[in-house]
Amino acid sequence: MKKYTLFELQQYLHRVISLNFPEPVWVTAEVSQVKSSRGHLYLDLVQKKEGDQGQ
Repeated sequence: MKKYTLFELQQYLHRVISLNFPEPVWVTAEVSQVKSSRGHLYLDLVQKKEGDQGQ
């Protein structure tokens, strides 16, 4: 199994997403939890409930 650095993996994922989504993409989700660590905020996102289209 080939090993990748975090940077290599990030570059690969960026290329894959860019090739498959050439236009900007908006993701709709609910924030289920917010965590704070060393001045950074981390969001846990979950799928919105079915039937809730939001705006």
